Amino acid sequence: QYGYDGNDFIAFDKDRKVWTAPTAAAVVTKNKWDKDTAYNEQRKDYLEQICIEWVQKYVKYGQESLRPVRPEVTLSSPRGSRLSCLATGFYPRAIEVKLLKNGQILSDEESSGTSPNQDGTYQLRKSVEINPTATETYSCQVEHSSLTTPFTVVYTGPEVGGGPPTLIIVVVVIVVLLIVAAAIGGFYLYKKKGGKPGYTPAKQACNTMDSSSNNSSNPPA
Repeated sequence: QYGYDGNDFIAFDKDRKVWTAPTAAAVVTKNKWDKDTAYNEQRKDYLEQICIEWVQKYVKYGQESLRPVRPEVTLSSPRGSRLSCLATGFYPRAIEVKLLKNGQILSDEESSGTSPNQDGTYQLRKSVEINPTATETYSCQVEHSSLTTPFTVVYTGPEVGGGPPTLIIVVVVIVVLLIVAAAIGGFYLYKKKGGKPGYTPAKQACNTMDSSSNNSSNPPA
C-alpha cells in the first residue's frame, strides 16, 4: 500500500493480484501496474511467504537479544560511614532500587542514575550515610522485570579497612616463618659441620697427607 500527501494512493490486492485505486489520480498507475502480471505474482508470493518468514525470524532474534537479564547486586560500605548498593548487568533499563533501615525505606539516598555498561546492560548505584557503630539493620531491595519477586541483600558489616584479606595475611606470615625456620636450620647444620661445606680442619688434612706419604715410600711386597 502506498500513500501520497498523507492520503492512501494505491494498494495491492494479493488475492486477485491486482492494484486498487481509491482516487482518480491513481487510476493511471493502477492500469500500468496491473499489466505487469509477473511482478504481481512475485508480490503475492512475497507477502504470503517471504515476508512472514522474515518477520518470524526477526521476532525470534529480538526475543533472544531482548530477553531480561537479572541484575547482580552488592551492598557494601568501603568507607565505613557510607553504605552503597550497586545493581549492575541488568536488562531492560527500568529498575527500582531501595535502601532500607530496619525495614523502612530511606529517603535521603543518593542515586548515580541508570547508566549503560559496555555489553549493552545497565547499572545503578544508590548510597546513603550511616552510623557504622549503630546496631540498625540495613538492606537493599531490587525490583526488575527479570525477577519474579523483589530481591533483597542484607548488609552484614563493614569491610576491613581497605587492607588485604585476612587469609592473605595469614599465608604471608606462614611463608615468612617457614623461611626463617629454614634459615635457622641451615645455619645450625653449617655450625655442626665446622664451617663451610667441603672444609677440612688443618690437622686432619696433615694426618691424611702423612699417611699417604708413608704408604707411598714403602716398596711393594
